Amino acid sequence: MVLKQGDTILLRPGQMVLARVCESFTMPDEWAGKIEGRSSYARLGLMVHCSGDFINPGWKGHMPLELVNFGKSTIRLVPYLPICQLKLVAVSSTPDRKYGDVDLGSKYLPDDGGPSYWWRDRLVARVIEQLADHEVSTNMSHEILDRIGEPDVGVLDRLERDISNERIGNYENVDSFLDQFAKREDLRRTWHRVWVGGVFLILTALIGTLLTLAVTSWPSSFPWVLVSATGIFAGLAVFAAIERDAGEFLGTRELRTLRQTHSR
Repeated sequence: MVLKQGDTILLRPGQMVLARVCESFTMPDEWAGKIEGRSSYARLGLMVHCSGDFINPGWKGHMPLELVNFGKSTIRLVPYLPICQLKLVAVSSTPDRKYGDVDLGSKYLPDDGGPSYWWRDRLVARVIEQLADHEVSTNMSHEILDRIGEPDVGVLDRLERDISNERIGNYENVDSFLDQFAKREDLRRTWHRVWVGGVFLILTALIGTLLTLAVTSWPSSFPWVLVSATGIFAGLAVFAAIERDAGEFLGTRELRTLRQTHSR
């Protein structure tokens, strides 16, 4: 949800909402930082972070805020509300490896202040393990993960499955493997759209048939088969509605955009 000027969120007692600061900034290599709440809001029971206040040297993006209402009254939140402040801490020396270094496995760079990526660590580890099993070099593994950026969990899951089923060593380079993966993603997206559209189309036809029978000449023998089929497809339609947004796909269009971004 993106709040516009005049919009409001009501944070009731005991509730938590993930937010982010409006400003995007970069932490210099010789400085660390901390996000702190302001006294006026703290006295209302508003906490601005859940122990995630530290900002590493080299970090950049929108600092996330985990807003929790520990008070007894509802707190009204509006855009651009000055509820926190940035504290700068000088480090004794410039770190050898700043946030975002490949060896550190930094997940949030640039940080969009979005949801946690804790689930991503395990998937990425499994992907790297699969690549190692296929005798793919560590550099090539990191290059693949660097090229795809921070995709949806479904993309990583399908990438792992594809790697386990493919002889990736037969591919000349990272680009040729990703090109084939993107083509399979396009096919998956097409089949997903066909499946969702087909379910709703059949359900509409079944409902239309039942209504027609009810209005014209309802048969003496109750059409249980038709009713049962309608019920089954109604359930499938609910499932399809939930799965309508099946997450992201890393198809040829998305891969082309990533390459353009990567080349800048």
